[in-house]
Amino acid sequence: MSIIIFMYYIIAIPYLIYTFKKNYISPSFIFLGMQTVMFSGILRYVNFGIGSDLRLIKIYFVALIMFILGDLLSRFFYPTKNLPFEISGDRLNVKQRFWVGLLVFVSVVACVYFFIASGYNVFVEILSSIADGGVNDYTDERIALYSIKGVGYIYQFRVTVLPVLCAFLITSPKNPVFRLIGKLCFPFMIIFLLGTGQRLGFIVFVVIFLVALMYVYKVYNNKRIKFAIILISVGAVFIFMVMTVFNGRVQSDSNIIESVMSRIFNENQECAVVAFRYIDSQPTQWGRDWYLSMLDILPGKNDYKQLSYVVFEVMYGTDRGTSPPCIWGSAYYNFGWLGVLFMPFIMGIVYHRLYFGFRRYKMNRLRIFLYSAMFVILGLWFADNPLYLFNQGFITIVIMMLLLKPTKKQKDVKA
Repeated sequence: MSIIIFMYYIIAIPYLIYTFKKNYISPSFIFLGMQTVMFSGILRYVNFGIGSDLRLIKIYFVALIMFILGDLLSRFFYPTKNLPFEISGDRLNVKQRFWVGLLVFVSVVACVYFFIASGYNVFVEILSSIADGGVNDYTDERIALYSIKGVGYIYQFRVTVLPVLCAFLITSPKNPVFRLIGKLCFPFMIIFLLGTGQRLGFIVFVVIFLVALMYVYKVYNNKRIKFAIILISVGAVFIFMVMTVFNGRVQSDSNIIESVMSRIFNENQECAVVAFRYIDSQPTQWGRDWYLSMLDILPGKNDYKQLSYVVFEVMYGTDRGTSPPCIWGSAYYNFGWLGVLFMPFIMGIVYHRLYFGFRRYKMNRLRIFLYSAMFVILGLWFADNPLYLFNQGFITIVIMMLLLKPTKKQKDVKA
């Protein structure tokens, strides 16, 4: 085990550096970084006397190797070395302006309906508590919002569509009307985004925004972007800490910094270990778990209890919450070692192919923001099953790409 753990870092860290130098911020870079964080946290919870824990360590090592092999194979067929960052211009055509306007309008209407139907907004309640000098726990209110009709579909507009488009509009240099709309919508977008008390959607948006701005800085060489990156980072950390306190995440024997660090390095990792101990005691599902979980996308009642609820009940004695398994634990649960071998290999191929698709066309801000969203969502997929791609908005971004078509092919690049 010591050799495997040592080899994991010897392989992962140099390849992370190599990936960043070759491709800057790519989905493979984000994914490998998060995998390293997950692996490091998991080591704190494994018991080297338990066979399932040792197997989980081996699975992470095998998955790392297979992902890198898939990434290298994809690099061979889709090299990006001779693809410069060329600018195509930021003006949107009539069709693009129509879809941007319509999507923003529909998103705002959907969010307004959601919070009117719920009768309250957790973030607004938190601001009221701060103004009154109190610190209340809004855990029950946050959980109750899941019962609102259409919550899953509205989530896509509230957490994906509106935030990404607002961030794009507010940074649009060629269109003062767009910037004005972005500035007017941005505070409401934050209220909608944090209105359920969830922190994950907010953090994903912040990372998307930062990655997009870093690409804007690289492509356009805009020096003012540095200040915006610092300001957004500081503001995001402050808001995250506030939400952590009012979500009841700060224990009596810890402080807010410890609670935030625990959320990053401990909580998902502990879930991964506990979940895999359960998974290792179950027969291979051969895709049944994924299939029944994916049925939740469709309207109607699905009686299947997803693995994340089962694990939460194992950990806390109630199913009023989710504790998803890690991505490789889910693959192993559904397809055994075949899943651990083939899933990361295919992901390595797809992740670099997506980055190649980003680089082979000329750049504009709309393209940068949409691709940054896809990069971050894929890169942060470290837990749960493929339903994650729907829940966290990856499929929604793909649909937006098809509607907005922010692409102009470079003349010197062959298809």
